[in-house]
Amino acid sequence: MPSRPISSRVHGILDYAVGAKLLVLPSLLGTGGTRSGRLLRAAGAGHIAYAALTKYELGVAKVLPFRAHLAIDAASAGGMLAAPWLLGLRSEGARQWLPPLLVGLNNAVVTALTDPTGAGAGADVADSAAASPTDLAKAGADVPLSKPDPAKAVMPEGAEANDEIGARTIGGDPAA
Repeated sequence: MPSRPISSRVHGILDYAVGAKLLVLPSLLGTGGTRSGRLLRAAGAGHIAYAALTKYELGVAKVLPFRAHLAIDAASAGGMLAAPWLLGLRSEGARQWLPPLLVGLNNAVVTALTDPTGAGAGADVADSAAASPTDLAKAGADVPLSKPDPAKAVMPEGAEANDEIGARTIGGDPAA
């Protein structure tokens, strides 16, 4: 499996889904008025905001470069992973410290698996007109390969050149 399979489009879908999840999660967990709940809601609002500003398929304003977006994702993941200790949530029970920790872990994994070029694994190869069938196969691309044009497969001087070296011409007369 390629090391960075998530494209910018898939990453954008995940951005908005995670942002929405973080906005409603405190209500679902019953932690709405706590520090943990406020942290999750702030992270959700921030996530949606910088997703909307990112230069990718699902961006709205498209001012933030995708690599800068990924840097913010990484910093956000680190902050969420550290929040139980930095904010003293560990002493308030698992319902307070576990959600930020799991959100941070999720964001770290998604960020690490996202292709910083935005293409995702194999997309840049599959979209390339110059890609060889071997490159396409390595990338796991499901691209139908066309049969070669018979007019281009044999050059007009091919039969004469083969005769000179004693080789048989493909499609030629076997008796010759």
